[in-house]
Amino acid sequence: MRRYNIWFCFILLISCIEPFDIENLSFERSLVVNAVITNEFKNHLVKLSNTVELRTDEIIKETGAKVFIVDDNQLVYNFIEIEEGKYESEEKFKADLNISYKLVIETKDGKVYESTPEQLMEENSIIESINRTVIEDDSKTKLVLSVDSKSFDENKKFYRYEYSETYKMAPNFWNTEELKVFSDTPPFVIAPVLKDYGRFCYPTVHSKKILLAETTKLSQNFIREFPVRTIPIDDIEISIRYSILIKQFSISQKTHNYYKLLEKFSVSNDVFSQTQVGKIPSNIKNIETGKQVVGYFDVSSISYKRIFFNRENVTDELYYNNISECYFLKPSLAIRDESPLLKLLESGEYVFYARKDPESNCPGGPYILVPKKCGDCRDSGPSTKPDFWID
Repeated sequence: MRRYNIWFCFILLISCIEPFDIENLSFERSLVVNAVITNEFKNHLVKLSNTVELRTDEIIKETGAKVFIVDDNQLVYNFIEIEEGKYESEEKFKADLNISYKLVIETKDGKVYESTPEQLMEENSIIESINRTVIEDDSKTKLVLSVDSKSFDENKKFYRYEYSETYKMAPNFWNTEELKVFSDTPPFVIAPVLKDYGRFCYPTVHSKKILLAETTKLSQNFIREFPVRTIPIDDIEISIRYSILIKQFSISQKTHNYYKLLEKFSVSNDVFSQTQVGKIPSNIKNIETGKQVVGYFDVSSISYKRIFFNRENVTDELYYNNISECYFLKPSLAIRDESPLLKLLESGEYVFYARKDPESNCPGGPYILVPKKCGDCRDSGPSTKPDFWID
């Protein structure tokens, strides 16, 4: 008899559960702060935005704020807004040992936020090397970039990593010439001229994932082969030449714990996502209401290292680019009072690839066009080499 009573209670319990409507949740906007200063002598940055509801991808920048950092010697470092939501220190400075720093933000609506005083971790850890390892994972060949780190004291350490990767790429179809419109009215005059930019482009991508390491669970106080970046071997990033700059931040356990929570509750791979689930403790709060922001003010020592390598340094496989989306068009120069060639060029979606063979019996011409992404890589990155680039 008891078994039936239990079953009846279970049915009664589930029958009382009502559907959960996430649309009915109340939303309260919060300030989002991304602020890290280091022992680098440079112009430091503070980025400000606002949280948004889960169903939107919009980013609302916090503009018109007053931002400054003050140390315990009452030295003030002012920041100015260089673009929407992005604030840069007016002068170069660096964080020093045994000095506390506090971030202060006053938004344009008069709300004032302050961080707790934070100090620099000792400058006693460096990146020794960046390792390259080719692995097989899920029947796919991948390149793993990892770091070895060395510490100069016996204390257990906590680290956070960021990277910026830059790679050399080229379009599938390239010509040293481009089409210039000399007359956009009948009779149409469109002819090839030499390009003023080169074939190769150099896109740069910054890390978004939270990368944390610690030595508290290790028998020795150093990091070995901590994976920072994994790239499929057939990715365009390693089609020709590749470079990565890895930054290692020596952080406190308190900062480490914050990022662990951020990693757990963020609904995005971005470090400071504008949409987050759960309340994550911050060291920045509104001085009047005590309400905390989304974000953290961190003072860290930093070590960084850059490497370059070519594709042949990591694999013998030739790079194969899927060109299924690349096709040829041979638009006529003029049909009555219109120019199909001019219309395609004005759309910005097509570029010149080659001159049509004059002996060809195929209609159209006189020039062959391809989709822009197949003949011009500048939408991916600039065609000029970065200052740090080494061939």
